[in-house]
Amino acid sequence: MTKRKRTILFLTLLTTFFLMAPTALLYTQGYRFDFETKRISRTGGLFLKVWPRQAEVYIDGKLKEKTDFLFGSVLVENLLPKKYRIEIKKEGFHSWIKDLEITEKQVTEAKNIVLFDKNFQPTILVQNIEEGRIDPEQKSLIYRKFSPSSPAWFSYNLENGAETELSSNTEIAVEKKEEEYSLGNLKILKENGILSVYNEESQSFEKFFEPVKGSALSPDLKKLVYFSDHEIWIMFPGENNKNSQERNGEKLFLLRLSEKIDDCLWLNNDYLLFRSNNNIEVTEVDNRNGINIYNLMQLDTKKSTAEEIKLFFNKENDKLYVFEGDKLSSFSFILP
Repeated sequence: MTKRKRTILFLTLLTTFFLMAPTALLYTQGYRFDFETKRISRTGGLFLKVWPRQAEVYIDGKLKEKTDFLFGSVLVENLLPKKYRIEIKKEGFHSWIKDLEITEKQVTEAKNIVLFDKNFQPTILVQNIEEGRIDPEQKSLIYRKFSPSSPAWFSYNLENGAETELSSNTEIAVEKKEEEYSLGNLKILKENGILSVYNEESQSFEKFFEPVKGSALSPDLKKLVYFSDHEIWIMFPGENNKNSQERNGEKLFLLRLSEKIDDCLWLNNDYLLFRSNNNIEVTEVDNRNGINIYNLMQLDTKKSTAEEIKLFFNKENDKLYVFEGDKLSSFSFILP
């Protein structure tokens, strides 16, 4: 190779280096050319944590990743800023779908995703119940069986499955009519179909919602669900968090149904079970760009009215107990 050719080759490589170096540097710092907006943008990321593990993650219809075996999480990096359709799938489970916004230099999170089994089957625990009710502490079912010769009352412990015959002088407790909650610094009273919050200045409870059909604190005591015949609301005491929608004292509207809502309770800190139109359904409380709602099963209410059906979820064994007037059934969940 002649000296002239070597000089030309050196200058060509040097020019290429100076042209490519800034591009490589921008690339390592997360900059990408966005062909939709025709400009260079800094990318963001998406962090997901899913139960059960090893679920498939689709972004805008394309399989992108699979959550890991140990933690069920995945971090997707180098996403251009825009809204993406995220879909999480696993065979035999309902899919989770949500549109999430990716912003520059930020990681958008959805850390409490649960996929629910499509095959939700009951186990019948007690049958031929003539009369019964869940005790006020929601730890046992108190009932009397169809038997002219034996009018005795029994107790079925929802925590350990033990059935005990009650003595004839046992007092059967009635349901509580008044409930008081502590939600952060807030004091909330539920009484006579009205929810009230305590005002420190006036030293009295002030009404903020009616008619309320039911209410309950989340397991972590950081959220209050309350509902009417057709609406479900969540109240938060927490700090600002744009990913979880938690804001100090915010009353967050979750959903409205045309059918009557008969019951609603917490499954865990991020999901609710509710009963409507003879269906048991589950909904997430993350309302970013819509919510995922799943129909788990339909109840056979031929032998009982809607008012006679009661739901109770035992967090110790991840079982849902359903009292349908003449029988008690349980359903097992697979939760993290």
